[in-house]
Amino acid sequence: MESRNEETPEDGRDRDGGAPPDGELRFATVKGGGYRIDAVKEHMDAVIARVGDPHRGWQAVPPYFPTSRRWGQGWVAEEVDAHVERRRAEPADFSAALRLLLAREGVTVLPGQGPLIGQLRTGGVKKGDAVAFTQTHLELESSAGRMSIPYSEVGNVVLDTSERQVDSGAATDLTVSVDSSLLHITQVTHGQRTLEFREYAPAPVGKTLRSFQLAIAGLRTRHPEWFRMEP
Repeated sequence: MESRNEETPEDGRDRDGGAPPDGELRFATVKGGGYRIDAVKEHMDAVIARVGDPHRGWQAVPPYFPTSRRWGQGWVAEEVDAHVERRRAEPADFSAALRLLLAREGVTVLPGQGPLIGQLRTGGVKKGDAVAFTQTHLELESSAGRMSIPYSEVGNVVLDTSERQVDSGAATDLTVSVDSSLLHITQVTHGQRTLEFREYAPAPVGKTLRSFQLAIAGLRTRHPEWFRMEP
């Protein structure tokens, strides 16, 4: 369990934590689970430089620093994260914004200028299941076929998720052992087509795509000009 040390204003921090007028970083401390203080002090400038770059800000997303051990003192991660995020630059273009959005969702982001931007690792039961993100489309593939969805149409995708307990076992002359696993089922419907993904995974396709829909909707509200593209 984390034990939080609520510090008072006389510690010199500004109202939101971070650097007071003397420039020395100070945040509230917590026992176990906070960011390692030495790591924050050593690497803060590099992290700030990364998030302040409108082209490569996607290369820095939380957690920004290693955490302290169970009994070690660390700085409260939420305070440190807020200090960093206040210095984040607006992405320069749709490609940079999309990479940042995907990185926040835990999607593997690919560097370079190629058409493929990111790939989601799936725990698919069947080989060949794939979720990828290009400069212009969300690309899905399952045993039933492929689907290519323009980002301007992602809001029209219908996601149906369910779970099923699956038992498997092995028998010998003396014993019978049974293992239970949770199967995540995601159906993705766009227009008249539906693809299904079946996974044994803690963060299944459905969870990521639902978060992606919300994030894309927010991005479209802030930058409608980025979505005026031909499908």
